[in-house]
Amino acid sequence: MSYAETQEATKNLLLSHAGSRFPVPVVEIANKLGVTVVSDPNYPSDRSGHIHVDDAGNSTIVVNEKHSPERKRFTIAHEIAHSYFDGDYLKLHKVIDRNGNAADASYRERERRANDFAANLLMPEEQFIQQWIALGGLEKVTDYFFVSKEAAHYRAINLGLLSA
Repeated sequence: MSYAETQEATKNLLLSHAGSRFPVPVVEIANKLGVTVVSDPNYPSDRSGHIHVDDAGNSTIVVNEKHSPERKRFTIAHEIAHSYFDGDYLKLHKVIDRNGNAADASYRERERRANDFAANLLMPEEQFIQQWIALGGLEKVTDYFFVSKEAAHYRAINLGLLSA
């Protein structure tokens, strides 16, 4: 799936589940898609989260409770992408997890797409550029979209607003 196709899918999801509310209500979107979100206080510190499907077909996103709210939002958006695009894979493998199936040939592509989707969901291109201009750069955009500085910085680079 191309970046443009991922961007279009994200735009459609936003329109149907969140409208133009910012920050985007990622837990609400997950719930509307039938995905439960839980926070795990015992999650490994070097990991952010994962999505899994139980035998009854119920999807759950698990996030690291110790991470910042901004990081958790990106993780939830990333895992929503897996739910949205990788349903067949999840039904078969039950989980998309870097430790569980990172050797799978399509793993890197699924992860790239999920990261693109998360950035587009939390910081849609048009709104990000508008707010970048209106608010005056990284700090204020970070607050407006309630994302980490790292996520906003990468988004600004990817949209040509900052150089790498």
